[in-house]
Amino acid sequence: MKNRIQGASHGIRRGRAPPRKRREAERHRRRDAGLRGEIRAARFGRRRALRRRAAPCDDAPLTLYGAYRQGFADYLAGRPNPYRIGSRLAGIWHEGHAEAASNDALDFAVRVRFCWGARAAANPIAFFRRRR
Repeated sequence: MKNRIQGASHGIRRGRAPPRKRREAERHRRRDAGLRGEIRAARFGRRRALRRRAAPCDDAPLTLYGAYRQGFADYLAGRPNPYRIGSRLAGIWHEGHAEAASNDALDFAVRVRFCWGARAAANPIAFFRRRR
């Protein structure tokens, strides 16, 4: 005779569930999987469709990096590049490039003045170690 510790079934049912319960559980699993799939398709499919149909942006991004990302996204989506030479936004992009270059030149000029020479100015560490 099995004792209680060795696994006598004390009203606990072991094995498979009755057929009705199994069918019900399977139906719920299928329904839940279908709902999850529909939700996923609704969320991401709509985004992809909108991205594919969207026109290139008319508002210029605020940064050069934003312009780069927008151009890359347009390229991946097969949309025309709004920053191509001759477009309205290309001028903004080139203006930003020129501004960045002039800022670099000004920074270098300031470093030359404070570091007593272009060689020391080329080293950013020397700029921060300069004597006051």
